[in-house]
Amino acid sequence: MDTPAEEHLARLNVAYARRSLTTRPTHHVASKAEWLGDVARRQRTSIGKYRNWCTQADAVGFPVGGMTMALALNPDELVVYTSTFVRGRPKRRVGAIRLRSIGQITAVSGITRSQIVILFSDGGIIELEALSRGRAKRFVAKVLEQRDRT
Repeated sequence: MDTPAEEHLARLNVAYARRSLTTRPTHHVASKAEWLGDVARRQRTSIGKYRNWCTQADAVGFPVGGMTMALALNPDELVVYTSTFVRGRPKRRVGAIRLRSIGQITAVSGITRSQIVILFSDGGIIELEALSRGRAKRFVAKVLEQRDRT
């Protein structure tokens, strides 16, 4: 880990969004029907859904830290870490996103889980799932507050 967890302004454990939808083909296909069938096949299994989400995350420039990861807020960037198995603590730094590149970030609450949706300045969108609605909203508020300071 690059910096101790205590030096971060805020931290949140998240997982990939299982209901995330790929909006366009990521490889050459012969027809739209073939592409839709390929997406349907990949979304039947958990691994397929995760791979689909990873493809979308790579396309928008979000560093993937695994199926579950830890987000940490630094003064000028949002850092993505892999997380430890039991406690979900930050383990290894995977990458970071400059706060200036985040156009909007919001926490959307559902019945069973909360989602964090990040809209990048260049138009990319990524969805993450958080277990705690309150923690997700506090984390988003802290990110927006820090982004507006820079």
